[in-house]
Amino acid sequence: MFCHDCLELGRDPALFSPDFNRTLKASFPDCEAAAAQGCQLCLLIKQKYDGPDNQERRDLIPDQPLKVYRGPNHDLSELAVDVASACFGVTTWHLDIYTPVDDVEASDPRVTGRSIAAHSGARECLDRVAKLLRVCIESHSTCLASPEAAFLPARVLDLGPMGNSPIRLFCTGRTFEAPYVTLSHCWGKPSASRPILKQDNLADMIRGIPYDRLTPVFQDAVTVTRHLGIRYLWIDALCIIQDSKLDWAEESVRMGDIYQHATLNVASACSPDGYTPFLRPRPAHDPEFNLPLPNGRKIGLRHRYQDAKVISSHLIQPLQSRAWCFQERVLSTRTVFFDDLQFLWECRAGHQPEKEGRLAKLTRYSESFRGANRSMEPYVKPNFHSAPDPSPNICGSSLPSDEEERLEGIFQHWYQLLYEYCIRSLTYFDDSLPALSAIAKYYRRVTGDTYLAGIWQKDIHRGLVWSCSLRHDGDVRRNPGSPSWSWASLLGDSVNFEVSVVSHIRTHRRPLKDKDATLIKTELVPLLGDTEGQMRSAALHLRGLGRPVTLLNHHEIDNGLGEHEPLHLLEPASGLSAWAHLDPDTIKEENERRRQGCNEPTAYVAFLLGQWDRIYHDTSAYIRGLLLAPTGVDGQFVRKGIWAMQPPLRDPAELAAVNTHGGHLKVDPRKKTFDGTWDGWAERSVVVI
Repeated sequence: MFCHDCLELGRDPALFSPDFNRTLKASFPDCEAAAAQGCQLCLLIKQKYDGPDNQERRDLIPDQPLKVYRGPNHDLSELAVDVASACFGVTTWHLDIYTPVDDVEASDPRVTGRSIAAHSGARECLDRVAKLLRVCIESHSTCLASPEAAFLPARVLDLGPMGNSPIRLFCTGRTFEAPYVTLSHCWGKPSASRPILKQDNLADMIRGIPYDRLTPVFQDAVTVTRHLGIRYLWIDALCIIQDSKLDWAEESVRMGDIYQHATLNVASACSPDGYTPFLRPRPAHDPEFNLPLPNGRKIGLRHRYQDAKVISSHLIQPLQSRAWCFQERVLSTRTVFFDDLQFLWECRAGHQPEKEGRLAKLTRYSESFRGANRSMEPYVKPNFHSAPDPSPNICGSSLPSDEEERLEGIFQHWYQLLYEYCIRSLTYFDDSLPALSAIAKYYRRVTGDTYLAGIWQKDIHRGLVWSCSLRHDGDVRRNPGSPSWSWASLLGDSVNFEVSVVSHIRTHRRPLKDKDATLIKTELVPLLGDTEGQMRSAALHLRGLGRPVTLLNHHEIDNGLGEHEPLHLLEPASGLSAWAHLDPDTIKEENERRRQGCNEPTAYVAFLLGQWDRIYHDTSAYIRGLLLAPTGVDGQFVRKGIWAMQPPLRDPAELAAVNTHGGHLKVDPRKKTFDGTWDGWAERSVVVI
């Protein structure tokens, strides 16, 4: 039911004009009176100001008209409502215009909003997923299939040609081409009743898998796959022999290809385990209603959903906290996430929430989220198919400037990925490298570089300068499957690198007059033969400047935040001092020594890696390196943290001037780099394990 004024709103021929503007009500009390008579739109407006403690309601000017007009962006799927306010002049809120679920076409082609189904398994919801898939396959050039043949994985679930066909495990031999769907899901806590593929039930599952033996999440995945008209479904728990290390090693190496070549990846984002279905009733949304139009059609109206609300809701879904699921998202050409509020489509061309009728380009770290959560926007999927040919250059050779810039961009993206990956959780800590191995393989192909247990040989100076925050639960375990110099060796709440993921802060590494460390050789022995997976042993042979150092402070180091702690060089007469960021386990060791009454400083070695310029409001130079401790074997060390110092300059003008030009950093060669004293430093070779 609508009052006369609101019905006139729908009849206004200028409703879909970019300059639409009209008075809806003569005053707010008129709006309240119409709401009391049952007008849905007036009630929606009134509810905005309901409540005895609503300050906005007390500030309203009662005799001023309510204005309805096109929003500031002239978006035809949005209306702005202004209500006069004594405090703010006006208070403005927004209405979404959308196409109702029972209307086949939009009442105006410029109306892009869509209704949100009350149940994620409703036909209209799955029909929209099918349409998005069809449009993506037919028209998105960035989502084209890989030039390599998309053979089915070694095993898939064969759902049969009909909706009620028996389900069985199909061993393909990797010689069978057909479209297939993959499933990303949270395993949840171990359960004896959960169906998984084992060596002793392989033959039984080939003969057939009863539908009622599948968990609700697996059943929902079958429902979606069949609705899309696709016969084959890949689920890790049912297609990899879970009690066979050999089979797991073979299939995990192919994980990237499995997700990349899938027609669609279905993500059970809202399910914390296999027993919580993702096709289920949605929570009640804000009120929605249909306003009739003169042509007999209608438009839907509702409170406007802010993109931040959609994305923030998506980010707190259970699936987003799982590290293994991160590479499934990154590598899949297309993913549909079934969140608790709505579904979210994501492909290499863009993303589209269920409430929208158009694809939005994927962006990274928008201006509105600067300085806030660095994961507030959907991930930009790299298009590996269109990536440049791998560089033939090897570590130590000179690269042309365009190649340097290309690799700089690729490595920058890698560190952004690592930041997002490391804030996710793993059931088994030693999966840190295996759960990222598929992404690493693609970056290896794109860069032509050598992967060194989580870092890249051509960017080793920056890759070694990472810091790990102290976990809130105090866990400081080391990963036995990673060397101490790799970020994957520590269990932390986040890992940060000497690279900024915020666009207005830039870093630039600059050679320090032949004093930069040199990588002599590497010794990496994979545990299961996968060079991107767990390591049995790994060592870096480095040559550069080093010197003994001790910690300056003798009180407890841990401040609960894992912040920088002062590090004092043994020869203060040199005029150099530095701060250190100790690894969490090193902090624990130092605190334990202090508690036991040991005030003798711990001997470390400061090993210099290189110099960086940090460009923020101004430019500052920092020299950085590794903090090492001897293992007892001659020349062998383990990492204990990192250190940095801002070099004292004889003249502030000697600070390298760095400016931006065309988005790239340019160093002014007329300015000098630091050439202070290096007393106490000596060239040495170290083996870091």
